[in-house]
Amino acid sequence: MDELQRPGNSQDDDEVGLSLEELSQTYARMMGSGEIPYQNASHENAVSVHAEPVEQFDPLQDDLIESDHCPITPQSILEAILFVGRPDNKPISPDEIAALMRGVRTEEITELACELNRQYAQDSHAIHIVSTGGGLRMQLADQLSDLRNRFYGKIRESRLSQTAIDCLALIAYQPGITRAKIEQQRGEPSGSVLNQLVRRELIEMRRSGEEKQNRINRYYPTERLLKIAGLNSLDELPQVEDWN
Repeated sequence: MDELQRPGNSQDDDEVGLSLEELSQTYARMMGSGEIPYQNASHENAVSVHAEPVEQFDPLQDDLIESDHCPITPQSILEAILFVGRPDNKPISPDEIAALMRGVRTEEITELACELNRQYAQDSHAIHIVSTGGGLRMQLADQLSDLRNRFYGKIRESRLSQTAIDCLALIAYQPGITRAKIEQQRGEPSGSVLNQLVRRELIEMRRSGEEKQNRINRYYPTERLLKIAGLNSLDELPQVEDWN
């Protein structure tokens, strides 16, 4: 099941052109070294890219009534969880899903999703399950993308400017970086491109500091940026690379 092996394999990944190699090479170039001092997610300025945990419940309690038409199995529970999804439409991690199911380990969730996808393909279903952003979600089958485009319009493809890629690389490797620090490392003003990246939901701005006069704007990568770069988390960013 390629979708569960290659995160970010969805139609809207093509809206901007960006690869993990391009992101990491850009950062190494700006830092002037092939050795990338990546700040681990445990750093005080790091950003958590996982959504808030869903409320736990026991789906195998008696309040779920099993019938011949709807057997209560790990597959059916997983399918129900992904069908309902989150209110914000963010993916649900295998850890969260496993916590909702008695007797199912985290490492079994992907195999359950693969089994469901095999059933969907065999029965020519209009949906399938994909892995993206460190979690799973249910979406329309790729073969029906034209139908989706009729409702939402065709996705426009565009390339990011080098200035935008520079800013994304700095923010991805230094979550919580300030605009002043970005401009210091780039050597030129970056306010307009940062605003553009926020509008495109590739980065988000957070304000730190309790008092208004002491508030500082900090920038973090978003789930969307990880998805486009094909990452499950920031920990997958290359740390040391031979750029020659």
